[in-house]
Amino acid sequence: MAFESNKLFEQGQANKERREKFAELERYLNMRNLPARMTSEEVAKFFRMAPHDIPVLVSHGLLTPLGEPLQSSVKYFATVVIKGLCENVEWLHEATKTLQGHWVEKNSRRSGNSSQAEKVPSSRQPTPSRAAAK
Repeated sequence: MAFESNKLFEQGQANKERREKFAELERYLNMRNLPARMTSEEVAKFFRMAPHDIPVLVSHGLLTPLGEPLQSSVKYFATVVIKGLCENVEWLHEATKTLQGHWVEKNSRRSGNSSQAEKVPSSRQPTPSRAAAK
């Protein structure tokens, strides 16, 4: 019985943390005037990405921080640019494809299975439909 109640308590805590994160995200996105510059975490919230995805986009040249920040310093991004990118479907497609490729490659290196990275189809090539495959 004690084990089950402990498990229920942990699930309740996890749900509470999820609700708090969602409320924080909702408050941020519903601000009338966003700040002129955003941190990496704020940009990640704005794009509905994980904070660890932003450095990947920066390293691939899809996002450019303001100024010339040191590698270990906080990166700021212009809100005007971020809003523009949010409306650019081609950029969103390229960013999503870049992130997917990055994590497939990184996970295949971790598992030692390099053939998995080669099997991922390029999103620029149309994939055959089921009707055409039959």
